Amino acid sequence: MDNHITEAREIPKSPLYVVATDNFMSNWGHARGCDNVLIFTADCATTAYRLEFKLNSRNEMRRVRINMSKPRIKPHWYAQLFTPETHPAWYE
Repeated sequence: MDNHITEAREIPKSPLYVVATDNFMSNWGHARGCDNVLIFTADCATTAYRLEFKLNSRNEMRRVRINMSKPRIKPHWYAQLFTPETHPAWYE
């Protein structure tokens, strides 16, 4: 499944977003020359905190943060969208 997005309008409306940079996957493959940025939707604070905890527990994740508004997709990002429907394992 290709979850790569290029514009903020591709991100569904959500109360919260959890954003993290994957250092391991950045700057190679599809993300060559870019930061591989993961964007998760969260329907409530509990889900956002759970995702934040999971991401922070992984050594390759950097700049983990919770946003109340849609993140802006920056030109140097290879952005990937994660939702409970597309990636349920992250939300367990």
